[in-house]
Amino acid sequence: MFGLNCRVTRKLGGYERRAVEGLLERSGLIFEGAPDYTAVAEDSEENIVATASLSGSVIKMVAADPVAGGGALRHRHFSTDACRA
Repeated sequence: MFGLNCRVTRKLGGYERRAVEGLLERSGLIFEGAPDYTAVAEDSEENIVATASLSGSVIKMVAADPVAGGGALRHRHFSTDACRA
């Protein structure tokens, strides 16, 4: 719809983790612990432009690049439905 690919993963690969850490750092946050799930939104060039993680019942490490997607991120949300077994 907005040219973003959203997905949820249990474990981030090395490149993905560094990209998420960079996005969090630019937002004044840090990557902490080992979340149960991490959701990412990627643009058409596979740059991670938004992220959120779930540890137990706590949503944390939520960040979005305000420049990405021409503001389209304001209209997106992550659903925990993808995290349910």
